[in-house]
Amino acid sequence: MATILITGANGFLGREFTEYFSQTPHDVIAAPRQILDLTDSEQVDAFFASRAVDIVLHTAARPDESFDSLRANLSMFHNLKKHAADYKLMFSFGSGAEFDRYSNVNQAAEEDIYTSIPTDYYGLANNLIAREIILHNNNIINLRLFGCFGIMEKNTRFIKNSVNRIKEGLPIFISQDRLMDFFYIGDLIRVVEHLMSRRTLQHVDYNMCYQDKTNLTEIAKELKSLTGTLTGIIVEKPGLAYAYTGSSTRLEELGLDLIGLQGGIRQVVEKEQNV
Repeated sequence: MATILITGANGFLGREFTEYFSQTPHDVIAAPRQILDLTDSEQVDAFFASRAVDIVLHTAARPDESFDSLRANLSMFHNLKKHAADYKLMFSFGSGAEFDRYSNVNQAAEEDIYTSIPTDYYGLANNLIAREIILHNNNIINLRLFGCFGIMEKNTRFIKNSVNRIKEGLPIFISQDRLMDFFYIGDLIRVVEHLMSRRTLQHVDYNMCYQDKTNLTEIAKELKSLTGTLTGIIVEKPGLAYAYTGSSTRLEELGLDLIGLQGGIRQVVEKEQNV
């Protein structure tokens, strides 16, 4: 049994992790910003002085585009990294934006962050964090998400929004089709649990994505098939936008039995239909 600190506990990842690990023998400390302000180094110091922690799931993030968000995201990471000796393992959840999401990110390998300099504050913060993890740490792991989906994700996210539109009898809306990696939250939890149990780590940086690449219209068709809806699909702009995908080679080397994209979508649809 481990004591798990979950930062950003009110966000999508934080809520999913809290619900899952609260049903296991692990002791869970769910810490939203109101309880633990990670940008306050003294508050973080006091927390670790008063509580023993084995695993940190660092899901807290400021995704807005401002210099303040850059500073906040870097501060949160470094205030936790400073206490690396106080925990066995920390998971930092990065983003495909580390490769510069305003360029064509197609099958990007983990090493490609060294040739990428994001033009946005959020991507730049995550790029710098990933580089630091790779170069200077052995008990901090970066799990890079291009798109993550699950029942608790925001209604504005593509898969959740599409399911909601189907329920309302509305067509699925796509601004412009593109190849994009979505990773199911259930598989993300499997990866975390697997790496938590490993005594040694071959890598500290993993893309969270599947081998087969799928575009948005194919996902929309899958949703229509699973729900049996007759509503249409509206694609606003013709052609394909830049891809947003990563290489799955390193993740596949772990040999995990994952649910996969189609299985994950099916579970989300089934859960939504029971709401």
